[in-house]
Amino acid sequence: MMEKPLDEGIKVEVMFHVGSCTVRSKAVVLFPMWATQGCLQPFEFTDLADEDRGKLETDLQKYLDQAASQHS
Repeated sequence: MMEKPLDEGIKVEVMFHVGSCTVRSKAVVLFPMWATQGCLQPFEFTDLADEDRGKLETDLQKYLDQAASQHS
């Protein structure tokens, strides 16, 4: 979460970890979404490699499956 939003359209480089996957890619900033303490800053990948996309999709699906099994 960020205190102040970035301007929409700014080109950035993002890096984050999901499960065993580390993603580092260029992105463009989208319109911010305000939260109770600051804002969430959505972004859109501009050059995510197919291999990284596959790894990210697999790890995110694992999280979704775990969440679904906890609510069953």
